[in-house]
Amino acid sequence: MIGWPVRGDGESELGSIFSNIAFFQLRMATNGFFLRGAISLGDAYVDDVVVLGSAFLEAYQGEAQARNPRIILTDTANAAVRKHLTYYSHPHYAPQYSDLYQDSDEKCFVNYLETILAAGEECPFFEELQKHKDNITQRLEQFHSDSKIQAKYIWAANYHNFFCDQRPHHFSDYKIDISAPKTLFRRIG
Repeated sequence: MIGWPVRGDGESELGSIFSNIAFFQLRMATNGFFLRGAISLGDAYVDDVVVLGSAFLEAYQGEAQARNPRIILTDTANAAVRKHLTYYSHPHYAPQYSDLYQDSDEKCFVNYLETILAAGEECPFFEELQKHKDNITQRLEQFHSDSKIQAKYIWAANYHNFFCDQRPHHFSDYKIDISAPKTLFRRIG
């Protein structure tokens, strides 16, 4: 569990959290570790001995709802983001537009592949995207006879492909060939 102090309405803090979590999640995925979890807002207390508070309880319960290798927003974090989106004339102008995607189950989740574009769209980290593709492809083959586990990597492949589809002129060669049904993601807003 990670605790992060939030002041005011939390927009800038959530932006930092999304960036840091995305970078960490990408590093883990490109090294073969696909994570799931949840982000919540609320009261929390952390010291060297104890972790407690409503925010941690909500995040713990949210992690079970994540099901797939994604970091979702719980109700409190989702409500904050929805409020933050109203600050912009159109959701496309909000930083959350690229930080988060929304899944077919209506859960918003951290778009960790966006960190591949940290140096700008003209200079993406193609090696990272290739490692991500290779790790998912390997896991799909490894778990081809275990449909419960393979479903998580089918989800990851669909997420990977959706990300690639957002920038077809850059990433079309990095898509994963899967025959499974497509998961319907969309941008938030």
